[in-house]
Parts: sequence; structure tokens; C-alpha cells
Amino acid sequence: MKMKIAVAAVAAAFASPAALAQLKPVPGFEWSVYGRVFLTAEAVKADGGTTPMSSRTRISDNSSLLGVRAEKALTGSLKGWGQLETGFKADDTTEHHMHHEIGHIDGATAAALNAAKGRGNKVISVGTTSLRLLESAVDENGRLAAWSGSTDIFITPGYRFKIVDRLMTNFHLPRSTLFMLVSAFSGLDTMRSAYDHAIQSGYRFYSYGDASLLTRKD
Repeated sequence: MKMKIAVAAVAAAFASPAALAQLKPVPGFEWSVYGRVFLTAEAVKADGGTTPMSSRTRISDNSSLLGVRAEKALTGSLKGWGQLETGFKADDTTEHHMHHEIGHIDGATAAALNAAKGRGNKVISVGTTSLRLLESAVDENGRLAAWSGSTDIFITPGYRFKIVDRLMTNFHLPRSTLFMLVSAFSGLDTMRSAYDHAIQSGYRFYSYGDASLLTRKD
């Protein structure tokens, strides 16, 4: 017997006022805690068991996610924010609930990018956030329009990129959603080779590590 349960108590504990009070080392930022906990409880018969009393319960994590986000208004529509999250554990990537990122593309920027593509130029995204926003804003014909909002697009191998041709990004951690994204962009074999070279050469990984310029695999 298998049963999925959502454990709300964990998220509630993280979202309590007492917990949030511990997460405000920088004044002027608005802090929030988000996430969900999904567990599967499965009754498994022990080896040689002949009665219900001989079974045990196995708990498995399925795409649980907990995160902390800080946001501060700067000037005009510009905002500064930081985000820390953990908990991507899913056997099936379709079960993973991707985090949201926010952005804004004005009409002039959209027109400039459309014109560049029309001339045969390449669109280079600096960072995975920019790529996710552009791929969320573009239509099926590869045309951009003014866009503002949040996206939870989850890019995995097999995704068809519609506007971004190059990607500048750092070296991401293995088994992460961002490694899935770059593998979708440049191909899994290419990324494995690039990461082997990075490890052998002593490159620095993660947010403040070394950068790479990737070409889209068509």
C-alpha cells in the first residue's frame, strides 16, 4: 500500500514568526519562507513476514522544497533579492515543483531582440534567470513582446529553445535543476565533457565560481 501525504507542520514551523525573526540579519529586506513537503508512506512487508505486524513503513521524499527569499526595492522598478532553497529529490522530474523567478521585458527591449534575430544575430543570455525569463516570454514562433511577471518554467533535456542562442553561466552542482537546464541547452555529453575538464583543471563551481559560454545544441 502506498499513500502520498503532505506534511504541513514542517512548512508551518519554518513560516512561524519566531523562525522569520531569526532570518533578518539585513535591515530593509522583506523576508519570506516558501515551500512544500511531499512524502510517500509505503507499507513494506519485512523479509519472511507472515502477518501485518511484520511489515514496516518506508518514507520516501518526493520533490520536497523549502526556501528563504529576501527582497528589497531599490530605484524605480529595480529590485534586489536573494534566494536560498533546498530539496530537489524526485525520481520523476515531472514531479518536481520548480521555484519562481520574476522579471520584466519592456517593449523596446523586445523589439531590439526581435530585430537582432531577424538580422541573423545571436541572442546571448547572461545567466540562467535571464534565459528562463526570455524562454517564458517568447511565443511559439520565436517572437518577443513586452512581458512582466514570474515564471516557474522547468527546462530539462528535450526542451525546444525558441530564442536564446548562447548562455553565459557558472558551473552548477551535479544533480541540480540548473545542470538539467545546461544539459538541455548544450547536450548532456557536451556538459559531461566540459565538467570533466573543469574538475581536472581546478575550476570553481557554483554561484561565485568560474563562468562558461555555452552554445545551443540544435
